[in-house]
Amino acid sequence: MSTTTDNQPQTGKVSRRGVLAALPAVGLIGACAADDPILGDQLVGSANAQPGANAIGPSDSIIPTLTPRVSLAAADAAETHVSYVPEVPPAAPRTDQRVFDVDLEVLENVCPLDPANGVTTLMWGYRVAGDDAVVCGSPGPVIRGRVGDVMRLTMTNLTGNEHPHNIDFHAVTGQGGGAADLTAAPGESKT
Repeated sequence: MSTTTDNQPQTGKVSRRGVLAALPAVGLIGACAADDPILGDQLVGSANAQPGANAIGPSDSIIPTLTPRVSLAAADAAETHVSYVPEVPPAAPRTDQRVFDVDLEVLENVCPLDPANGVTTLMWGYRVAGDDAVVCGSPGPVIRGRVGDVMRLTMTNLTGNEHPHNIDFHAVTGQGGGAADLTAAPGESKT
């Protein structure tokens, strides 16, 4: 998503509570959705935007006042922050910023590419840690948090894998996307 200096969204669905974005391998969802319990369908830039007194206007900032990281409490363990497509984790019912943990595992498996014609390929992907039912991790899990939340991600490259892997979050950390911090050889975990 790009924004102008006055925070008017240029692309994507944006609300005062977050940004919707999806990445091919690991989906990242901000803190809003059309079914958002606080804003409902009042999303700027969406087909669902409704004119009226409570609608978000083009001059409203989508950037909250951020809490210093050292002052953030842990998110309630009952909050759901990870799911698999097409499901999206529900919006957190809180209004403050918190820290939450996400644990993912890297998968390397031969998976169906064109099942009707028996075509398979080696796929690399992700699954929620411990979810042994998922053997082909593409598309990967969807992660959702509020704007201002801190996500502590732990990525485990499974012991049986042959290659080092990492996750790049270009929009979060700039060039390289954190690859140096999250590159793990088979059998290693990085946070």
